[in-house]
Amino acid sequence: MLTTINHDSGRGGIERRQHPRVKLVTRVTNTYSGISHYYFSRDISLGGMFLDSHQPYPEGTTLMLEFALEKVDEKIKVDARVVRSIPPDLSDPTRPSGMGLVFENLSEKTRKALMAFLLGRATPDRSLGFNG
Repeated sequence: MLTTINHDSGRGGIERRQHPRVKLVTRVTNTYSGISHYYFSRDISLGGMFLDSHQPYPEGTTLMLEFALEKVDEKIKVDARVVRSIPPDLSDPTRPSGMGLVFENLSEKTRKALMAFLLGRATPDRSLGFNG
């Protein structure tokens, strides 16, 4: 059973997540307006991912992503929408800048590949709470 994870977002509010996240640092290609841009991810869930960026796109922007996952033969290709845009904070260089993305229109094949990857990353003290 998936549960919502609530924790302080650090911006004075409660952050609500529908899917557990795992750390993932991988190169992500985004094709936007016919031009490829490259980012590195910070984490991933069945619902989306966070990309590090010094020039994040505005909230609502739709992106076409492609990235590899270990033990998955084909690259993952998925549409994503920016739901959180965090510009660099010059007063706090330790604060990450980037984009929180939600995956859209996941194919069953892509959903299963993501699920297999996430389950492979779960540890006994950090269950992802998936039932099947």
